[in-house]
Amino acid sequence: MSCRHEEAYTITGKLKGEVENAKIYLQKRDFESQNIVDSTVVHDGRFVLTGKVDFPGLYTIIIDRTPEGMESQPKYKNVSNFYLENSNISFDGDINTLPGFYNNPNRTVVPATISGSKAQQQKDEYSALVAPYNEQLKALNKRYMAEYLTPYFEEGTENTAVGIEIANKENEVNKQLLDLQIKFIQENTASIVAFDFVSYFFTGMYVDFTVAEIDEMVGWLANDWQGTPVFDRLKEQAEAAKRVALGERFKDIELLTRDGELVPLSSLIEPGKFNMLEFWASWCGPCRGEIPHLKRVHEEYKDKGFHIISISVDSNDKDWQKAMDEEGMVWTQLRDPKGMNGDVGTVYNVLGVPTCIVLDKDNRIYKTNMRGAYLDAFLAHEVN
Repeated sequence: MSCRHEEAYTITGKLKGEVENAKIYLQKRDFESQNIVDSTVVHDGRFVLTGKVDFPGLYTIIIDRTPEGMESQPKYKNVSNFYLENSNISFDGDINTLPGFYNNPNRTVVPATISGSKAQQQKDEYSALVAPYNEQLKALNKRYMAEYLTPYFEEGTENTAVGIEIANKENEVNKQLLDLQIKFIQENTASIVAFDFVSYFFTGMYVDFTVAEIDEMVGWLANDWQGTPVFDRLKEQAEAAKRVALGERFKDIELLTRDGELVPLSSLIEPGKFNMLEFWASWCGPCRGEIPHLKRVHEEYKDKGFHIISISVDSNDKDWQKAMDEEGMVWTQLRDPKGMNGDVGTVYNVLGVPTCIVLDKDNRIYKTNMRGAYLDAFLAHEVN
């Protein structure tokens, strides 16, 4: 917002590599849509984009090198995300090392050097601050893949103790990262970077905050953003997030049983226990891959105060029935007949599967992202 005094932006790009006549697209990114707002063509390794924005925001430069006469394909695209504001901005990169449209672990990636945007500079400084924590998470993720997931999927071996150890360490690092992020937001309430952090909290896969914490974060931004369209949208996002916030009672919806009977979810929640709502689908590979783990968890904890309710988003009943039989899913099974467009999506904000939410013994949302070793860590700490 502090950049409003500038009248326009100019992005001056310089690219190394085979990029002559490549198309350049400037894309506005937000959580609802991604719109192309401008385009140009590379000549002699250079390009220029000019325009005006009402507010600084997150944008993407797409470099499309699809050969002439061919339909545009992702494998020919490179992308760079950055914060655009009304200022003179330089973009400098090598097409051979710029990030691709898809992640390729075998390819050396060097982000573009982008200067002239105060918001982007602030984001870069924050990224440098949290880089050591992200490196820790990267190392833990590598261990999780090698020592937990790979033996599980390739050999059917559950290294539960190792998985729990890694999950607990990851939770500790994520808590430290969250503390840094919250501190950054509180100290930079006028920043679009801080604003976007809060918006992401409300629109991500899970909402890991209480209603009171959501209101508090909106309050931090109110003085600097009140009366703007983006703040009005943030308040809408906050209200939607409150439906599935930590500490909120579960929402009762009607779902189908295996026998085709429409029943309220409340009729199958077991009182005095932790109840896990596990959203899945027969066509979801990761969902199917995790079922053997859920079978083991069900057998081990069903008499210790833990109850699983699997809720399918299959639109086809036969596919659902077949998958349950093939996998031997003997615990409580339900299905939303409207799939992702039903109450599962609109009431529980399920954006993708698998999604797992644990309710506490008072039927309030207690834990999110309860999959694999993260579920084991919770069970070992609070159910055993």
